[in-house]
Amino acid sequence: MLPLDLTALQFVVVISARRNYARTVNEFCQLAGIEPGPMSRLLDRL
Repeated sequence: MLPLDLTALQFVVVISARRNYARTVNEFCQLAGIEPGPMSRLLDRL
């Protein structure tokens, strides 16, 4: 993901959002397997 300057987790979130696999923080957490706090911060950065 270096050309896009994204981490693997950021890439998963962007692709999931684009393909409508997830819409809420909880849905992204289920896809990525992480807690809501870090996911919220990641989404804020994106």
